Amino acid sequence: MTPAAILTGGRATRLGGIEKCLAPLGDGVVLDAIIRILTLQAHPILINSNGAPDMFSCFGTEVRRDVLAGYLGPMAGLPTAMHWARRLGATHVITVPGDTPFLPLDLVIRLQAAKIGERPVIAASDDGLYPVIGLWPVCLATTLEADLSAGVRAVHRWAAGQVATVVTFAAGNAHPFANLNTPEDLARAQMRANTRNR
Repeated sequence: MTPAAILTGGRATRLGGIEKCLAPLGDGVVLDAIIRILTLQAHPILINSNGAPDMFSCFGTEVRRDVLAGYLGPMAGLPTAMHWARRLGATHVITVPGDTPFLPLDLVIRLQAAKIGERPVIAASDDGLYPVIGLWPVCLATTLEADLSAGVRAVHRWAAGQVATVVTFAAGNAHPFANLNTPEDLARAQMRANTRNR
């Protein structure tokens, strides 16, 4: 299986500064839902966070901080994931953000099916790109770190520069990449989780 990294640690200012992945959802927290979905498709799983590691001790999953110092945004999690996966002997790594609890069950297989050489593969839906959700060749870690040091911060721009392949997932009535940025988003996610559990 391809390894996967969950990139957490967004500042979550619109949620009052809480760690979004630890927000209550269903019978657990958001991170529980993400891990459940990824475990069916990827192995092993890493949590990338600059927070206190003991916040995640109950998940039984390795936790690593960004390899580059300073708060550099979601892109800083990508080289961390790449280096971790390369040490495992993997050629690619899946990444997802820590606030997307309804990921599709065919996410990994569809991203892998679109793989072409050393080009990244990123996800999209009807409303646009979701570039943090992607399949990344680990050989791009050095290039990515150099670009981060040069000031590049937008994942979609960097992925486009690597001629990334885009895989589109239909949104339908239940968006596969619904994320949590506001209290209203969290309330909608809770309703969706409760409906699933009935």
